Amino acid sequence: MIKVKRKKKRKKEQPSSERARARKRRWDLFKRRVSRWLDPARAAIWWGRVLLRVGGPVAAVVALIWAATVIGASSPLFLASDVEVRGLKNLEREGLLKRTGLEPAPNLLALDLSEATSRLLAEPWVERVKLERHLPSHLIVEVVEREAVAVVRAPGRSGAVEVLVDGEGMVLRAAKADDRLRFPVLVGAQGPAPNPGIRFADPKVASGLAVLQATEGLPLMGRRSLAVVDCTYTGRIVLKGRGSQAVVAVRGGDLERKFARLKTLAVELKRRHGNIRYIDLSFDRLVIVKGGDKDKGV
Repeated sequence: MIKVKRKKKRKKEQPSSERARARKRRWDLFKRRVSRWLDPARAAIWWGRVLLRVGGPVAAVVALIWAATVIGASSPLFLASDVEVRGLKNLEREGLLKRTGLEPAPNLLALDLSEATSRLLAEPWVERVKLERHLPSHLIVEVVEREAVAVVRAPGRSGAVEVLVDGEGMVLRAAKADDRLRFPVLVGAQGPAPNPGIRFADPKVASGLAVLQATEGLPLMGRRSLAVVDCTYTGRIVLKGRGSQAVVAVRGGDLERKFARLKTLAVELKRRHGNIRYIDLSFDRLVIVKGGDKDKGV
């Protein structure tokens, strides 16, 4: 037998127009797939379907927590029936709680601690405050009050006005009659006294308070024994003691160094001069002391 080789049939080549259409279909499919990631709307829909399948249990837990919070915020079980206030010295507990919205008892779950802290810090006497919430009904309010150091006498519309201030010049309240016996009176303020809760912007008041703070612990004249801090002089502050206490004049500068030197010399000055009437610390390297009938420099 003679084998006859058959010629393989060649595939008919597609026309160029059909090949172009095929390439266009593949390109369109690729663009549709990529558009799911690039188009925000389609990407959001796709990711939403994925999260709905995967995060169903998580969403249920979040919904339960939200529902429990809403129900608890209106439940009497979480009312702050036990409010403990610590650190009060000058403020009254009931008045402070009423002014800051903590009385009547708020719901602890609905209470905004940051807002309540801001209201407490708006009180002139309050320097720092810390709130702690202990469910179901215990609230701790820990207050650090400002320390009053002086009475400032300032000009007013109908005469002099006296206010109680702390070491930073913060006005705490209007001064009472017995405050002048407990605190020194700072005179020489140039501007009117601000309202409680606002600091003095007068530089003379700031200078007088700085000198007053530096006298803490002085053997000859401590802050507690001062009667007047006179800032009316130009470039000089005069401290006047109560009764027979000495008068100290000081000029601005290194106050800590000057008063440290006075502490060092206190015992020797008392021994040499007896009843000291006047001490001048206005000079850098000289302390002028007046005691008895003679004036001496140390």
